[in-house]
Amino acid sequence: MTRFFVFIFSILSFHLSMAQANDITFYCDVMVNAFDAKHRIQAEEKFASLFDQELSQPASFSKDFKDLKWVSIKKPTDNSFRIITWQVKGLNDVYAYKGVIQTKEGSLFRLDDHSQEMAGINFEVLNPDDWFGALYYNMIEAGEGEDKYYILFGFNGWNEQTHKKVIEVLHFEKGMPKFGKNIFLTNDIKDGNHAQTRVIIEYDGNANVNCNYNEGMKMIVYDYVTTRAGFGPGEEHKKVPDGTYVAYEPKGSKWQKIDQLATKVQTNEDIFYKPKDKEVGAKKDIFGRPAKSKGR
Repeated sequence: MTRFFVFIFSILSFHLSMAQANDITFYCDVMVNAFDAKHRIQAEEKFASLFDQELSQPASFSKDFKDLKWVSIKKPTDNSFRIITWQVKGLNDVYAYKGVIQTKEGSLFRLDDHSQEMAGINFEVLNPDDWFGALYYNMIEAGEGEDKYYILFGFNGWNEQTHKKVIEVLHFEKGMPKFGKNIFLTNDIKDGNHAQTRVIIEYDGNANVNCNYNEGMKMIVYDYVTTRAGFGPGEEHKKVPDGTYVAYEPKGSKWQKIDQLATKVQTNEDIFYKPKDKEVGAKKDIFGRPAKSKGR
């Protein structure tokens, strides 16, 4: 009789787990694709609650959550942790971010976005509860042993007029995650102890700014952004790429800024070049996955 009840309980637990997984996927989709901002916000709150319950379950670290198409999951080569981030476009087209760091041992560190309240944080080290929110689309590893750290590349939609790309640094101190590390040197800052802890690139919401690690060059490379006059009468100045690139190259334990990369005639192998005739058939989303074609 005991075995029978255990069997029934296992079946019920399985069906409840499947139902919750379906709910998580549903709310994840609504928080991104709903037309009404209030519906997106409500869906995100429900998604965050259900997802937190799921991540709190034993053995949840082994789940890949591939059905959550609008959630970014990044992890290092040793699979010791993963950082999960997502975004919601709220009222007045202002973006908000949520996230969590989950370790292989089962610890959870919830990320609380305060980016809309922050200014002048290029020299600050932040905790999970005062995180500069972003949707991370890439992560690279650097350093060794106790000096190991991870460079995260993220997008912060900010609002309709302004977007931001973020080069963030994640490291751990006594098992606690920290955001920001004084590793970014510029021509004005040569003292490693006073180096920037992150890089934030602000640009016009209608522009496209590339920012990523280039494996072939072994550098962080991004579009140089300059201020241009607006196109229409009375239109405000805009921050847009001018066709040149900025880079950071590794110099010992730091990354030295190169204010302008040498330019050359583009070839198929160049960093951001894509032939137009191939680009149409090979569109990708922000995570680098093939974009789904939209039906009529």
